[in-house]
Amino acid sequence: MNNSKKDIRELTRIKAFFDSTSLKKKERLVSILLEETLFTDSDLLNLHETLLFLKAHPSGIKFLKKLIQLQKKINDNILQSIRRKKTEGPFEQSGVIGTCVNAIFSYELVVWLAKEYPKDVSFDSFGAPEERLSSVISSLLPVSLKEQYTDGETENTISWMQEIAGKNKCKQLQFLLQLFSKAQLSNRIASQLMEQLELYIKIDLTTLPSRSTIKGLNRAQFHHKEELLKKFNLDEIIKSPLPPPSPLTLREKNSSSPPFDSSLSVFTERRIRGQTRI
Repeated sequence: MNNSKKDIRELTRIKAFFDSTSLKKKERLVSILLEETLFTDSDLLNLHETLLFLKAHPSGIKFLKKLIQLQKKINDNILQSIRRKKTEGPFEQSGVIGTCVNAIFSYELVVWLAKEYPKDVSFDSFGAPEERLSSVISSLLPVSLKEQYTDGETENTISWMQEIAGKNKCKQLQFLLQLFSKAQLSNRIASQLMEQLELYIKIDLTTLPSRSTIKGLNRAQFHHKEELLKKFNLDEIIKSPLPPPSPLTLREKNSSSPPFDSSLSVFTERRIRGQTRI
């Protein structure tokens, strides 16, 4: 086991400990990892997840700056690994920088993503059967395109999209969304038709905000000054003497509850069908 793997494992183990000893150890491990140059893909992913937790619960501004510096280094290493191996490997579907997400989203979200990130959001596939695709797409087409779509010359809907929009997946998605836009449908109807298509889109997280780069709200950073996981010695608590009793003040005596015996007067004895109930 190389040193970086051992350091990452130890940092992950103590990430939620906030006693003074653990805080110093975390700072030392982060400083060591900043100097490391060799990481396996699994090490990068494990350290990435640990850093997300540490950045959410920093012990101070100085430590937070080191965490951000290490996060940037890990992000660069992940990108280099994916580009070099031309595969996402263990990073697949993790949501980290450099990976892609393939999923079905709502009509409104797909429109927004395609508008904001036209080069990073593309068409991936349809989950619906061809018969349903044909029915939905036909309902969106103007007469000029409907004849071309229904004449049977193309093998399927995807082949037809390639003929019209080309093989660029981003342009195919833009073309599909234009069909919805030009049909002038309400959002409710458009959402229903999109659901029937079971449209999968592909989002490239190389430049889009990802779990590796996303930032929270612009607000004051809270830093812990005391331990979150306080350690208690129950034996000491049990053996320690009780504090001496303190006499009640006149006000406390007047406001205190009456003795238990006198409170019994609030109960009444009732005899129901020969049984006594208190």
